[in-house]
Amino acid sequence: MQDTIARFRPMDLGDILNTTFNLYRENFSLFAGICAVIVIPQAIVLAAFAATHNTLIVLLGALISLAVPYLLTGALAQAVSARYLGRPMTIAQAYEALGTGTILTLVGVSFLGALLVLIGLIFIIIPGIYIAVRFTVASQAAVLERQSVTGSLRRSWELVHGNWWRVFGIVLVVTILVGVLEALAGRVVGAIAGDVLGTGLSTAVVGILIQPIQAIALTLLYYDLRIRKEGGTSPTTAEPSSRWGA
Repeated sequence: MQDTIARFRPMDLGDILNTTFNLYRENFSLFAGICAVIVIPQAIVLAAFAATHNTLIVLLGALISLAVPYLLTGALAQAVSARYLGRPMTIAQAYEALGTGTILTLVGVSFLGALLVLIGLIFIIIPGIYIAVRFTVASQAAVLERQSVTGSLRRSWELVHGNWWRVFGIVLVVTILVGVLEALAGRVVGAIAGDVLGTGLSTAVVGILIQPIQAIALTLLYYDLRIRKEGGTSPTTAEPSSRWGA
């Protein structure tokens, strides 16, 4: 790992963004590859459906579309964590490390978290936003700590405690930044290869290029919250303690 990656210390917004883009640049083939092996087949299946309307292809496309967000969230969290901790990681290892149990936990975290946020939104919008922010790093807790569904949500709730406004601000900035980058990349990719790739594959290419950025930032935020709550390493060593393992 190059010295451009600052590890095991609290990070402000600038540090998180700087480290995000350093990790992205230095591990681009890894992160893009993790996205590509899932997103491109999905785009091809969806394109085939649009062309043929075959029932089997419809079902296959639906299954892939349901699985993609959880597979990507888990695999990218594994890869980002490994590279942030200075450990080797391959595309295959990122997916192999997940396991069916972790994927199901991610599904549960997503649905239960969304339900609780929805309930909060029903009782005036502000409680829903508050709950959503408290659950910001629940997926990272599920993947990197192998917490249960409720354990992941509780873990995120505890980590964000005392840092709500800071987490809210970071997530807001990252979301806006990713949205802008997606729009710009979409225009460029569409102008260069839109007619060749088609809309679906052009969108997939944009996702491959941009989606890792948000995953990196949220995983770094997870580690930042842990460092602030639990401490990092001693000043005399560059190695993390065993509890930082992914």
